[in-house]
Amino acid sequence: MNFYGFKLNTRDFDSAEKIVEQVKRLVYDKAQKIYRELLSHEIQVLTDECVVGLHDNDKINCIYDAATELLQKKIAVAIAKGLDTEYNFNVVLNMFSYNKEIYIQIATYNFIYYKVLLDIKDMRDLSIHSVVEQEERDKRVKLWESIIDKYKDHSCFTVKVFPTNDPFIKPDFKDLIFDSPIQRAEVLARHRVMNQYLSLYAGGGTIQPEKLMEYYEQAFMKLDSPEGGELREQYKSDLLRFLPVIEEKIVMTKMTDEAPINKQLQNILEKKAGEEQSSL
Repeated sequence: MNFYGFKLNTRDFDSAEKIVEQVKRLVYDKAQKIYRELLSHEIQVLTDECVVGLHDNDKINCIYDAATELLQKKIAVAIAKGLDTEYNFNVVLNMFSYNKEIYIQIATYNFIYYKVLLDIKDMRDLSIHSVVEQEERDKRVKLWESIIDKYKDHSCFTVKVFPTNDPFIKPDFKDLIFDSPIQRAEVLARHRVMNQYLSLYAGGGTIQPEKLMEYYEQAFMKLDSPEGGELREQYKSDLLRFLPVIEEKIVMTKMTDEAPINKQLQNILEKKAGEEQSSL
């Protein structure tokens, strides 16, 4: 967990409480935005995986609901294990009184929350990482060491800023943002070729952790080669024949034989069958 420190421009605890409430609001709003972005990504990936046949659609009742469940699991694991990823929404605030001044420390895994708090005019940034001058950096290190040392035998005021009970608002479809079919086809083609090359360098076996970066660098060079580019373009062209624009009727509809995503798959199979027949 990373720590970001601020000095409040007040010595009054009532005023300090109002600043804390402002911190909560800003963090909450930013967390909702990040959640919408992550959910958009999950929906997009799941939709494309359904279309290309990587999922048994009979086991997916609704893409929106399934993507939400996948995201919630990632968030729960990240928080429970303290993972340093964008799925860890934990934000904790500690407040200290030191030399008649009030300081707060924000503990979080996500740098973006620190950035939004810089907009609060009643807080002065005293984070160690935000200065490059060694003299000023040493002064801040000494200050925070002194503050923490003062509270080593008793607790400071601590508040869980986020997440709290029912932390996320269910986004409306109109608030979600998806890439175009051509953008998604480019990404999927790149991933497919990269995975293909990784498998080649691994001899078709499992990649050991200590060999991952070696194989990755070799595969990346191959990916960027003329033959890698041709293969990507081939896969991209294939994907563009059937990747849909992600619409509400595809994402929100309950899965049945008549659901849009299943109709899309049926159209793909019929189109492929027709192409194969015409090539005979």
